Amino acid sequence: MKFIQAAHCFIDVLLQPGLTSVTVGSSFRDGRLGGRRYRALRTFIHPNYLLNDTVLVNDVAVIRTFSEIEFNRRVQPIQLYQGSEILVGTHGIFTGWGFIEQGRFLPTFADRLQKMNVTTISREECYDKLSHHPRAQWINEQNVCVLSLHGTSACGG
Repeated sequence: MKFIQAAHCFIDVLLQPGLTSVTVGSSFRDGRLGGRRYRALRTFIHPNYLLNDTVLVNDVAVIRTFSEIEFNRRVQPIQLYQGSEILVGTHGIFTGWGFIEQGRFLPTFADRLQKMNVTTISREECYDKLSHHPRAQWINEQNVCVLSLHGTSACGG
């Protein structure tokens, strides 16, 4: 089975194989309440992935698990978008167990799966909104720019 994830999440993990797992069937990171964890066999980073001070492109990775995922009423595959361009104004949902708080020394990760409703915006609008941010130069033709409610973000973990 294969899962898609941001490549920048795996750069350190590639140096320590065996640390990655995938949780399915539960909204908790540790898989409690009916979930199951699958150990990652291998993580494939896009061959043209690039991250530096001025560019972030091809930020995608695929995780392959040791064993096939067992599907049931709580675990089902999600079909990926097959089009060439996602239209402005499309509604979507981000999910993840990223940072929920920046601690004094280390961030706090969510224990429970977080979700955020988003709407796609044009890259021009995205750049206008982020023009003051140091990473505004990362916006490029490969990006899907989204807008969420004030105070929510998909960035950070």
